[in-house]
Amino acid sequence: METFEHEKMILSNSKKGITLTNYRIRQEQKDFFGDVILKSIMLEHVTSCVYVRESNKKYLIIAVLSFLSGVFVNSQYNLRGYADELSALLYLTGTGFIAAYFLTTKKGAFISSPSAQIVIDTIGITRQELYKLIDKVEETIVQQKKS
Repeated sequence: METFEHEKMILSNSKKGITLTNYRIRQEQKDFFGDVILKSIMLEHVTSCVYVRESNKKYLIIAVLSFLSGVFVNSQYNLRGYADELSALLYLTGTGFIAAYFLTTKKGAFISSPSAQIVIDTIGITRQELYKLIDKVEETIVQQKKS
């Protein structure tokens, strides 16, 4: 990356292709086909920095209830005809809801401007590293406004 006059590198994460300077934040990525995607936002235009981790906890609750129901059916009605099939169905249902819980959990960090958004995939990066990145972006914006 070529820098502007008086531009200083503040933070760089080569794993995620993120570079933060005192003027801009930049992300360079390659997509599945090897094409380069370059996003650059001048810090004066950053409107928000967001870290999101949301999950659908009702799937987890339904899964636990399904497993407990399967255990109950198996222990209480074991001598009757369809207890094994019913408890197996309840276990399978619980497993399905656990899979749905993990598949619908969303995590990501977003740095936005009115015209662009940098999306930082959270795989392979800790929450503390994301917080540090967001803190550095905000700190740099505040310093830029002071000068």
